[in-house]
Amino acid sequence: MTNIKSAIKTEWDFSKLYKNINDSKIEKDVDAICKHFLAFAKKYKDLKFLKSSKGMLEALKDCDLLSSKTSAIPIWYLGLQQSLNSSDDNIQGKINILSDKYLKASKEVIFFDLAISKLDKKIQEKYLKDKTLAKYKYLLESSFLTGKYLLSESEEKIMTDKSKVAHEAWEDMGQKNRGEQKIKFKNKEMSLTEAMGIKSDLPKTDRRALHKLVMERYKDISFIAESELNAVIRNKKIDDEIRGFTKPYESTIIGYHNDVKSIENLVNVVTKHNYISHRFFKLKAKILNTAEKSEDKKITMAELATGISTAKTKKKISFEQGCELVTNAFAKVDTEFSDIFQSYLKNGQIDTFPKLGKRSGAFCSSIVNAPTYVLLNYVDKLNDVSTLAHEMGHAIHSDLSRKQDSIYQDYPISIAEVASTFFENILFDNLLEIASIEEKKDLLVGKVQDDVFTIFAQIAYFQYEKNIHKAVKDKGFVSKEEFASMFVDCRKSYAGDAVDVTETDGYGYVYINHFRSFFYVYSYAYGQLIANALYEEYKKDKSFGVKIKKFLSAGGSMSPEDIFKSIGIDTSKPDFFLKGLKKIEKDLDEVEKMF
Repeated sequence: MTNIKSAIKTEWDFSKLYKNINDSKIEKDVDAICKHFLAFAKKYKDLKFLKSSKGMLEALKDCDLLSSKTSAIPIWYLGLQQSLNSSDDNIQGKINILSDKYLKASKEVIFFDLAISKLDKKIQEKYLKDKTLAKYKYLLESSFLTGKYLLSESEEKIMTDKSKVAHEAWEDMGQKNRGEQKIKFKNKEMSLTEAMGIKSDLPKTDRRALHKLVMERYKDISFIAESELNAVIRNKKIDDEIRGFTKPYESTIIGYHNDVKSIENLVNVVTKHNYISHRFFKLKAKILNTAEKSEDKKITMAELATGISTAKTKKKISFEQGCELVTNAFAKVDTEFSDIFQSYLKNGQIDTFPKLGKRSGAFCSSIVNAPTYVLLNYVDKLNDVSTLAHEMGHAIHSDLSRKQDSIYQDYPISIAEVASTFFENILFDNLLEIASIEEKKDLLVGKVQDDVFTIFAQIAYFQYEKNIHKAVKDKGFVSKEEFASMFVDCRKSYAGDAVDVTETDGYGYVYINHFRSFFYVYSYAYGQLIANALYEEYKKDKSFGVKIKKFLSAGGSMSPEDIFKSIGIDTSKPDFFLKGLKKIEKDLDEVEKMF
């Protein structure tokens, strides 16, 4: 690769969107979007389009066009700006005002999906067989599937409005409270987020002391999470009963276009194989205690996410070097992948380095009819290069999905992690090729650790959510101490006897936001296992890269199961997930031999 440094922009370039957050075009665009919603509602409110395939075809074409015309780019843009300056209340105010306006207009077309989803069964079957509607078959199938859970138009509007005060307001309060908490450690005041971020790099004594301080603070504020979780879980129970869902996780799985039985199989299979995770933590305890010259046989929760490094020096990788590694890795599979990455660097679609006010972590954000943007907090660590590959996997998936019509560009969350993890796997093998012997050991044990956290820990979280939802349903109210006690059991279920989990560690439930996004966590395990399977196929036959591209270009035009089946991966087979776990067990066998 030539002169990569001069081609890199390390800050987001929004020049193709708006001048700044005060650009008058932002509000004008939202007003134009609202008019499109109202015009569509006026044209189809009489529901005459339902009576013939010709009418349905015209309406579905217009619906596709509406998806393109009503892409919420102005509000999305403000959200991206807010992620760079989270303390700017002016941005949040603008988002709230414009979101309310957008939501009010969008509710005017709720009737359209409802009307289609409630069609008589015989008419549904007729339209599914109609060749003139073949392009929209999956859209219709999805609508008919969810129809039985939908309410009347007026009721759906109430449910939409209710969610802001019955869930979102509670969640916002909890996040703000946690975000404002500070502790003092070694004469330095820091936020809990900062403390959690630096903990793993500290010496053992400091690491454990800081961990204890953090968990005690979460315990101190757990009364807020107690009220929050009881409220949002009870609200979900009410919603599920109104809609007719019989299990608390059904709405999430169906909403992600997955098959409920397949995901239940995933959860059960992973849970039965928690012994693999236990073996890993036993090995981790051995490695860490040896490195720190400790006679302990166990580790604590302070060490749970600590990286395992046997190399004498931790290699620093500049962003330019990281970009070269990612480019070369992607190009080996398909030059289009590396070309897309290069365009992101050139066009300012990656905001790279930490800065005051910028949100932590990393993400990829895309929307119809706008460039995709990636946020990083790159600090020259090896893991930062993996994060870059991961987020670019999402970005490439989003960009290739634009080959679909607007209504099919948005792919289900359940397959989003497949793309990102696949690209991480590509990078991993390239890193192995250039690593020293000690670095290879670190990479291999790190890969197993990633699989353990992404699969076993997340499925344990899924089981924890099942338990707390059942407890709230059965008892009417669950105390903060009970939430903590159940979370101690959750941690132990996948960590095993090698990790000492204390009563205070149970208050980790307070800061895990996923528990407010109900059962979302399974998608990580689902994505990781499928991505690993795809990569194994690719390693056996490099021509499989063509099928990878087919998956990445499918968007949401089929169910996840059908997308993967179309490229030869059948996730519905009872032993599919078991094979993935056996591969992890085999990898662990190899890593154990190294130590």
